[in-house]
Amino acid sequence: MVQEALDQGKDPSTVYPNIPGVNTVLEAITVTRPPECPSYLILAKSNWDHFGADARVAYNACHSYALQVAAAGNLQLGYAMNAFGDHFLQDSFAAGHMRTPRRKLHNTLGTADLCAKLMHDEDNAIGLSVVSPAGRAWHTFGDKRLLDKEDVANKNEAWNAVRTSANEIYEAWKNKTVPPYPSYGAWNWAPILDKIQENQLIAPLFRPDGQRRADIRKRCQYKFTNNYWYPTTLADCKISGLWDYPIKPTPDCNI
Repeated sequence: MVQEALDQGKDPSTVYPNIPGVNTVLEAITVTRPPECPSYLILAKSNWDHFGADARVAYNACHSYALQVAAAGNLQLGYAMNAFGDHFLQDSFAAGHMRTPRRKLHNTLGTADLCAKLMHDEDNAIGLSVVSPAGRAWHTFGDKRLLDKEDVANKNEAWNAVRTSANEIYEAWKNKTVPPYPSYGAWNWAPILDKIQENQLIAPLFRPDGQRRADIRKRCQYKFTNNYWYPTTLADCKISGLWDYPIKPTPDCNI
């Protein structure tokens, strides 16, 4: 369906609602794995290494080891290990992975984790304005909107980062030296996390301190509250219909 949409000049995000979900299938495949290798959904419930600063730690760890492997003479294995780490690097370009306080939004019942997904989906769909250490500024979307026309600038910046990441592996192999941890070139292209909380059109659904947007139906209203429950937030968001694709700014945004 995605390729068909691209062939027809459509944004792939418009067809995602028609694609059957794979969560149940993936869980069925992985549910019998041993405890030290959790199933798909159990992993998803603790996936904060794909978000914010944690994603950067995950990439740095993978890239650091891959550099050492390459410098020791195994370029192919270094590339393979680095490709795994590049997943976390690429996550750092998805709007929904930037300011979602993933560690904060976690509880035993999983209701907080589902609220994290709501914020993830909202930011990915509507996007965030970002700037990189390289001095480049753009509007980033993410995940289901990766291949949309509006996300071309973001995809190009992500490519710059991935190319830089791979080039460092090659240079480590060629020169038998590695750059100092964690001063890796890929981050020169990535959005500066500290600036993502500033001057955004859309108010975050949740803030790092745990406060929630006071009115989930007013996406541009910067008012927050501690007076909420995760289950009722989930129900309210579902009833509102505002998280049905396509997810758009609400009328209060005046755009």
